[in-house]
Amino acid sequence: MNMTSSETTESLQPLENFEPVEIDPQTQPHASQIQGWKHPVLLSHEQLLSECKARRQKTSGPGGQHRNKVETGVFLKHTPTGVEAQATERRSQAENQSKALKRLRLQLALEIRSQKSALEAPSPLWKSRVREQKIIVSDEHFDFPILLSEALDVLAENAWEPQRAALQLDCSTSQLIKLLKKFPPAFVLLNQQRARRGLEKWK
Repeated sequence: MNMTSSETTESLQPLENFEPVEIDPQTQPHASQIQGWKHPVLLSHEQLLSECKARRQKTSGPGGQHRNKVETGVFLKHTPTGVEAQATERRSQAENQSKALKRLRLQLALEIRSQKSALEAPSPLWKSRVREQKIIVSDEHFDFPILLSEALDVLAENAWEPQRAALQLDCSTSQLIKLLKKFPPAFVLLNQQRARRGLEKWK
């Protein structure tokens, strides 16, 4: 998602209308293609950053009337996919970069679909995070965008039917929905895709 405002923001906002992108490694060259294409959320922060175009921008930092215009805002664009994210709310450029990377990983999980991931699911990581059909992961953990991406891949492959996706992922339907709700735009995407197919929305 393209976020161009320099205003302070704590989280990404849901999109009203967008299409999840299916990346074809044959037409979209990727830095990890040497060992076969893989979803960019699987990359380390350092690897992902190396695939991004970054720019810095002066933004108003905290401090009320004494706020200073400092060049600490970080805007990232993932070159292979065009997905973007930003962070401007901290005085520290390093902190903003960390936040921007986190938001970029979430946005990549939301927007980029991989049929290969869906067909191979559940992955070893997913299996390690499921106990008695319960998904155990904090939305602050590095693994969260990876699991979110896999869940959305499987949902897309199963016509956005949570029951069918949950069966493949060996978790309960309620746990799958709970995972999506940890990042609200993912839950919005589920209902957008269901609405397009004339299916009832989840609440």
